[in-house]
Amino acid sequence: MCIRDSQVIFRNIWIRVWPPQQGVAKEIAGILVKSQNCQSHFKNLQIAGFGTGIRFKSAHGWRVEDCYILCNSTYGIWIQNYDLPDTGGGSILSSIFDTSNEINTECAIFQEAGGGLRIVNTKLHRHQYGYKMKLYPNVRTTILIIGQNSIEQQTKRSIFIDTSQGRFGVIVITGNQINNGIVIHGSEADPAYGVVCQGNFIQGPIDFTNVVEQRR
Repeated sequence: MCIRDSQVIFRNIWIRVWPPQQGVAKEIAGILVKSQNCQSHFKNLQIAGFGTGIRFKSAHGWRVEDCYILCNSTYGIWIQNYDLPDTGGGSILSSIFDTSNEINTECAIFQEAGGGLRIVNTKLHRHQYGYKMKLYPNVRTTILIIGQNSIEQQTKRSIFIDTSQGRFGVIVITGNQINNGIVIHGSEADPAYGVVCQGNFIQGPIDFTNVVEQRR
């Protein structure tokens, strides 16, 4: 399904391929959002069995709420707004991302660009990474809030943030249950700044490299 119009509301829909299969290409998404002025609301959806559950490409102001995103082979949500790197922002609220032992999904939420992002009161369960940011080269953007989430049973890292090819200011990670560590890497020439990591229950390693401000 491809969405190009702004202010679309999707509610109470199942979009799935069942049983899910490993190895579906990441470009094959249950929902592809391409509108530059999206402002769309996705509520109470179940999306399963694709390469990516929801792919945001040139979209901002969107909200994913009360959704169940299950067993997509590469990403649950993929955010890659290269042409709108500092615009708007998205919210992921009260949702569940899960996979199975048979589907070794790379990442629940993967962000390459796309403005601000809030992930609140959401469960990221299993996967290789819970939330992963690897900025597209030369992207400069800001505001990431990860709060009050359960991020557990990842096989690599619960939270992995690499801003070394771009710059992302203001990262707030607070009140989360995290059981496989946090990595934040800025670039040596342009370190990550405005980082607050506070009030979390964290198991596993904490690796902050080229990070200017940090509280734990």
